[in-house]
Amino acid sequence: MDYYSILGIPKNANESDIKKAYRKLAMQYHPDKNSGDKSAEDKFKNILEAYQILSDAKKRNEYDLKNNPFTKTQASGFGFDDFLRNSFKSDDFRTKRRNDNEKARKNQGRTYNIPKSDYLNIILDKEVSLEDAMKGMELVISFVRDKIEYSGTVGSMLQYTKINETKDVTIKLDLKTIYLNVKEDSGKVVAKVRLSKLGNEDIIDNVNMWGDIEQYPLIGDVHVNINFLKADSITINNTDIVHKINISLYDILFNSKKIGVETIIGKKYNVNLKKISNLSNIDMVIPGEGLFSEDGTRGKYLIKFEVVAPSFDKADPEKVSQIKELLNSLE
Repeated sequence: MDYYSILGIPKNANESDIKKAYRKLAMQYHPDKNSGDKSAEDKFKNILEAYQILSDAKKRNEYDLKNNPFTKTQASGFGFDDFLRNSFKSDDFRTKRRNDNEKARKNQGRTYNIPKSDYLNIILDKEVSLEDAMKGMELVISFVRDKIEYSGTVGSMLQYTKINETKDVTIKLDLKTIYLNVKEDSGKVVAKVRLSKLGNEDIIDNVNMWGDIEQYPLIGDVHVNINFLKADSITINNTDIVHKINISLYDILFNSKKIGVETIIGKKYNVNLKKISNLSNIDMVIPGEGLFSEDGTRGKYLIKFEVVAPSFDKADPEKVSQIKELLNSLE
């Protein structure tokens, strides 16, 4: 692995050039800025490894020595291995080579451990009307977070202060056109919105594989728990909206007119309920009027009519008796 090429610097680069190149590349390929990008994570590991070697004078000298073209025996001529064999006792040379191999085995397969940033997340709860979210609205999210202000470096260590920053973020809610994983839980219709890299900021000092201290800027996320307020007659089933409407037995049996219904976003429909044979399952399905789904389609709006039985508590006993006789005769 060519550490100089990884950092994009010449082999005679000084300490300042190495630090400058490392910081630029580390900020570009840092895993916190490239979440889920395996290629960027691998590049960051190589950049970190290159910096750890080249920023340490002793390690850099050993690296340069091992990668000197004269360290490999040529087809003809006197190579660096020949020089070592003739300059040191064979036992000393074998001991050094064994120690180097042991160190390489111990470091083989080590991976860069990225510090966790979950503790920097901000959790917020918001309540909005399901009706407004279906019609389309803007939701303003306000919060205070810890922000890092950098003031420079001392040696290789970042200098900074933490300040409180008030943040206002506006997000668009339109459940007809924007997908949210809306669920009904214990009678509440809820969804979660994640605002990436807008949480608290911090800098962690971590000991790397060589025992050196490295500083890692971390940023949390903002997680917004949205509770959609609704009427008891409304429930959510995946991307379908289920709207229960009470209707009288008289309207089912004797009303010759169409029944007017209105959805939660104000759309009006006239329903013909004539010739209903099963009073326990009276539904009206409106396709494409539910929630926006992950596959780009919309669920349905399902209106379920629930027949309300009449009360006979204050009715004339004689008329109640007549009704009973009539119902018995129809069976």
